[in-house]
Amino acid sequence: GIRARRIPRRRWVHLRGGGRDDATLACDGNRGQARCRRGWRRLPSRRSATDSWNLKAHMVSEPFDVRVGDGSIIALALHAGHALRPEVAARTALSDSDRLREEDPFTGEIARALPTYIIVRRSRYEVDLNRARDRAVYSDTSDAWGLEPWTEPLSPDVAERSLATYDAFYETLAQVVNVVLARCEWAVVLDLHSYNHRR
Repeated sequence: GIRARRIPRRRWVHLRGGGRDDATLACDGNRGQARCRRGWRRLPSRRSATDSWNLKAHMVSEPFDVRVGDGSIIALALHAGHALRPEVAARTALSDSDRLREEDPFTGEIARALPTYIIVRRSRYEVDLNRARDRAVYSDTSDAWGLEPWTEPLSPDVAERSLATYDAFYETLAQVVNVVLARCEWAVVLDLHSYNHRR
């Protein structure tokens, strides 16, 4: 499961998504400041009577779509993605429809109904962010519901590049949680999935 912990006051956090279009976000739990590429914005102190931080940053990078908005709920759509890196697509043994069977289409649209979300654009057949790191890149039929995922075994360097997305996601999630905790003191992570009843 995903665990959240409180962070010390006045800890600055850097929000990154592993892509060229990264946004930088920093917040201070006492002074109520936020920073993004366009410069500094001063926000109300968390002790303000209105407690209206109105902290907003939207980042779209190739692996993730991340938005930090109001409130304490963080929506995740871990399996919304269908895209594969070219080097992974060249080795997949599965058709688009086979992969779609175990992906979670439209969960990204549900996540966008909340002010704060992380939507993953990559297919779980490239890297499954809902599994432990050592099982996140499928190796054979036992990992993929009886489906053979690859035309040939993945080389270690291809697998490591997929795991770099795994690491970037959990770093990003931790930093988004830290931003929310700095202003709200608690956070709810809403992990969205769907189920294919026709499989």
